[in-house]
Amino acid sequence: MGKKIKLKTIIYTPLLGVLLLTVIALYLLYSVYENQKAYLIESFGVRVKYLNEKINKNSDFTQEFAGQLIENLKDDPIVVYAAIQSNNQLFMYPTNFIGMHNIRFMKEGNITNFKQKEILPLKLPVVDKRSNKMLELYVGLKADELEKNFSGQRNVVLIMIFVLLGISLFLIFVLDRIMYLPLKRLINKMGLLAGGQTNIVGEYTSVSELQTMNTYLEKIDYYIMLLKARSSKLEEDKQKKIKEAQRIKESLTNELDNIYSLALLPLELKEESSTDTIFYRLNKILTSQFRYDISFVFLKKGDVYRYHSSEVKGLKILNEKMQAGLAEYQFVPEAVNGNNDQQFNPYVTDKPPFFKLLNTLNISGTFAHLPIPHIGMLIVGYLDKKSKIKKEEIRRLLMITHIIAFSVENLEAINILKRSLKIRTSELESSHQVLVESLQEKDSMIKLISHDLKAPLRNASGLVDSIKRKFGD
Repeated sequence: MGKKIKLKTIIYTPLLGVLLLTVIALYLLYSVYENQKAYLIESFGVRVKYLNEKINKNSDFTQEFAGQLIENLKDDPIVVYAAIQSNNQLFMYPTNFIGMHNIRFMKEGNITNFKQKEILPLKLPVVDKRSNKMLELYVGLKADELEKNFSGQRNVVLIMIFVLLGISLFLIFVLDRIMYLPLKRLINKMGLLAGGQTNIVGEYTSVSELQTMNTYLEKIDYYIMLLKARSSKLEEDKQKKIKEAQRIKESLTNELDNIYSLALLPLELKEESSTDTIFYRLNKILTSQFRYDISFVFLKKGDVYRYHSSEVKGLKILNEKMQAGLAEYQFVPEAVNGNNDQQFNPYVTDKPPFFKLLNTLNISGTFAHLPIPHIGMLIVGYLDKKSKIKKEEIRRLLMITHIIAFSVENLEAINILKRSLKIRTSELESSHQVLVESLQEKDSMIKLISHDLKAPLRNASGLVDSIKRKFGD
């Protein structure tokens, strides 16, 4: 009996290997499934946080915070439903798909089938900074694709397990029923038994069993190594996607800030009372709000461009040296991209017209040259040659130059109107003074005439009174 048990242990070893591989495969399958679900939850949480910050920053105070958040989530293709309660008012999308009692009944983080849709229910905290409240956003994410992929992978793994199990059972049957005696003879011939034994007895078959187990363990280690490599690759892909989402978020935030600054630019320039202050303000806005390192304004005087003002971000001493060096600087239009026209095309270069002065100040970088219609030229840039000025920035800068030209034109029109009003007011004041003096002279003449008329009237009245007294008696 002892002989047969030891050899059967070797025969049944493949079955143990299949069972171990089954456990490992199912564990990794469910781990990948949970990681994908966690990534879906985390990426959507990042989007909700971004929307929360965006609404709080650019809030429309005529609409509820909760209503704005639901309106933003409507366009998200992975959102099945969204609901939030604020100030005893429920905001929900869509209104006829699911009730609030069903939403609260769903277990958070577990995929649930509702109305033939696979839904991943979540509850996320959001902050309404206007009312300083912490609200709870109930949202259901579309999980059909995730559940479909998991079901497909699970079916493939189960089929492979059943195939391997069938193969191992077939091998066990063949080895146990057909190959048992040949194997026993082969083991004896190979000399794997200890002490010159000619039969399989007791513990002497342990060497063969250990060798078989070692072979299977090596295979298991190999598969575990492959699975670990795949898991590590999945984690790397996850980290890359998170970094890409953060990069996109930062890019969108910068773009929104630039659009906001561009929209406010006409209002900010409207506060200025002269063209000089408009250009000073422009340089400061470009280096602070639009994050350029340096900005120059040149005004066209006849056939030349003459320096007007400049600004270097965060470098006050360098800025003063730059202003002193360019105070009397001017250049002819030929220095602008080889173009004599009144209006030249925008271009980017690392050598502006005053390149020699920049070299003396140990400054280099990338500069964009843009025309200010009918006024002059705007030059902005980065003090780093690795930083590139993109086409989107050129389009934005062209919009800024046209806003500047429009603001200067409006300011000049307003100044002309003020001067015209001042002249007209002066003329009206003079006319008023002449009219007042004329009325005063007329009053004097009336007084003189009245005095001259009163003396004869008094004499006639006295004569009548004396006649009445005389003849009345």
